[in-house]
Amino acid sequence: MISYTIKHVKTFVTEKVFKDGAVNVNINTGGKNLDFTVRDILVEAHLNSSDSILALMMTVDALKRQFPRADLGLLMPYTMYARQDRICNKGEALGIAVFGDLINSMGFKSIVVADPHSMATQVAIKGALAMDQFDMFSDIKQSWREWIIVAPDAGATKKCEDFAKRVGAEGVLTFHKQRNPETMEIEGVYASDNIYGSKNYIVLDDICDGGRTFVEIYKAIGIGKRIELAVTHGIFSYGVDVVTNVYDHVYTTNSFRQDLVSDEKLTVIKV
Repeated sequence: MISYTIKHVKTFVTEKVFKDGAVNVNINTGGKNLDFTVRDILVEAHLNSSDSILALMMTVDALKRQFPRADLGLLMPYTMYARQDRICNKGEALGIAVFGDLINSMGFKSIVVADPHSMATQVAIKGALAMDQFDMFSDIKQSWREWIIVAPDAGATKKCEDFAKRVGAEGVLTFHKQRNPETMEIEGVYASDNIYGSKNYIVLDDICDGGRTFVEIYKAIGIGKRIELAVTHGIFSYGVDVVTNVYDHVYTTNSFRQDLVSDEKLTVIKV
């Protein structure tokens, strides 16, 4: 989904895919003539497919044609290819570098992303500013003093420690994944330290894809505790109920999924 805002007025872009796979857009200006008075436009792009990337590029082209003097800013909450931040096997492409080149080529004056997977995103996308987990989730509790922040793996520990320090949480607990050495499938999880005596735990991470790791962490922490989950980018490829059926409450944003609706077990934060 792509929109743009001019002078506090948001307009949604119409996207279309032709039968041959080509992408087209209409910025819905109502047939107006070129407008040389507009100087600033904020483009908001919730990208979730290769077609949506092309739609963004088409949108930028259309806006530049309609508003020739305008500077364009980009709000792109979810960064596609952010997880492809290293080459794991010979012959692969560095996905975030390729994606970054595409974004850079559009000539945005400013770019804001939400909780990128690693610093590789801000290296690939020149000048990108990042909202972090504190910006998304710090206000979901009136007080964090009796909450343990849970890092689902070692890679998330530093971000969780930073979050815990800024909100004044009780502490941080890091989990590790056990994988089958032949298939590399996750067989279980274990904590780096003994489970704290606290009764309140919130697992904090950037992305929830299928959700299996988070379910295993919930089981490992054990019953008789309040266990919540906060993930910036909820993909929920097997459905959000994979985690809402387990956790006491789940927090996420609308960065990837705009169809999610808040209810008694789910809070969706708009970014």
